[in-house]
Amino acid sequence: MLTLPDTSPRWIDLPQGVRVFARPAGSATRAAAMASATLRLAEFGVIAEEQRTPLLYAWFVQAMASVCILKWQGVAAPLTPENAEALMDVEGMMEVFAPAMLLPSEALAAEGNGSGPAPNGISAAGPDIAEAAAPGGPPAAPANTTTQPACPAR
Repeated sequence: MLTLPDTSPRWIDLPQGVRVFARPAGSATRAAAMASATLRLAEFGVIAEEQRTPLLYAWFVQAMASVCILKWQGVAAPLTPENAEALMDVEGMMEVFAPAMLLPSEALAAEGNGSGPAPNGISAAGPDIAEAAAPGGPPAAPANTTTQPACPAR
């Protein structure tokens, strides 16, 4: 049975005596944060491939912080979207904030709906309804490899 996520904001303890009160990052928030990070990466210009993923992740977490943090303690600045993003640049903040925001939704996704893929990779696991093929039976017919037009001409 699927468990609905808790949508109540909660306090997250960060390094250096900082606490943030943040709403959970639901799927819409995460999608918007990823879109923002992707746009920012495109605007950044040409960078080495090995730098793309870390930058994309950092900007994704900053975008989440800018919309999810509702209030904070231990920060000598007013809470604004820009300041919330800047907080994620302080050493250690992102490393604690990101898992606290993402792990609850990852746990929910891992829970699934009871219809995960079967070990052999098919999309649904149910009882077999076909009989096993007889050993040494005739081979399957060859595939038809003639090419047909995608759409009939008019």
